[in-house]
Amino acid sequence: MGIPGRDAIKHFTKNKVLINKMAKSWSEKASNRVDEDTLFNNIPETIKSLSQKGITLGIVTSKTKQEYINEVGHFGLDDYFDVIVTASDTKNHKPNPEPLNFAISKLGVDRTETLYVGDTKYDMLTANAAKVKFALANWGAHEERP
Repeated sequence: MGIPGRDAIKHFTKNKVLINKMAKSWSEKASNRVDEDTLFNNIPETIKSLSQKGITLGIVTSKTKQEYINEVGHFGLDDYFDVIVTASDTKNHKPNPEPLNFAISKLGVDRTETLYVGDTKYDMLTANAAKVKFALANWGAHEERP
């Protein structure tokens, strides 16, 4: 998706009660799929290798902290990341650069040496707004192209 579920729902309705109900249902359904989720080939090995080489790694996700814990935490890779920024950590979310800027600040890294890897257009927009290099992960949540 690329943006927080709650933000996506707001594109369809302004009714706060309905937004809350749909966001709760969205989160529950995503959490119930955890057993079906797998990582793409070579991702764990690549993350471990980059970390072991001293490359600073971070995650900037549109998932809330609880969604991240429920849906991603079980993969056991968190220790390889120096920072994990969720939608719970910032007021503004992708494509606003705030989450990425927050991660860069927490890491104390130079944005000119930062590469943001993402799988949606929102990730690209976020990287552009934060003035960092971007690489498309061509295997993720982006729309399929024939």
